[in-house]
Amino acid sequence: MRVGGLWTGILGDSSRMLGFQNFLCALAADPDLARTLVDRMTDMYMELNAAYFEALKGRLEVWFFGNDFGSQESLLFSTGMWGDFFFGNIRRLTALAHGHGLKVMMHSCGAVAPLIPLLIEAGVDILDPVQVSAAGMVPGALKSAFGDRIVFHGGIDTQRVLPFGTPDDVIRHVRATVATLGRGGGYLFAPSQILGPDIPTDNILAMYRALPASL
Repeated sequence: MRVGGLWTGILGDSSRMLGFQNFLCALAADPDLARTLVDRMTDMYMELNAAYFEALKGRLEVWFFGNDFGSQESLLFSTGMWGDFFFGNIRRLTALAHGHGLKVMMHSCGAVAPLIPLLIEAGVDILDPVQVSAAGMVPGALKSAFGDRIVFHGGIDTQRVLPFGTPDDVIRHVRATVATLGRGGGYLFAPSQILGPDIPTDNILAMYRALPASL
């Protein structure tokens, strides 16, 4: 699978224009300013990605972009506010990618389960990652609710199991995760975040060695 993309961080880049706290306040206190920032940032990324897709025509299958809409415990703002400021712009971007024959993978860390129906409606095909240590990101519940409409990428816990578990813990976790998220297809195996320096090498090896037995 050939995956690539410009990060296209319409949330991160818009918030950097004001500072993150000021931007979050503007969503409520000065919505016209916040909306203008997000819309204009999206306009810029529409042009950049159109050129990117043309340059890589025939060499790309999945467009990857990212915006971190969640914290460890919740969304950064309500689903209603997300719909007001971001839904239409995400849909513009996914339509551009789909128009070039691409699938869309969107990255968002955190507790984004309440956002998944809107992401599906906005045209996201693959959610990266399934951060299982975040609130509400329960593999079985996500698969049951959304597994017929979106592909999940990730789910192997980099916050607890990989850094602090034993190789046997990792093997059990991998097999359970793949059995759940991979049921009927629609799952791309991966850790929930990058493999950091706190993860023992033996656990990384165990993660990959567990995979063939779980398929």
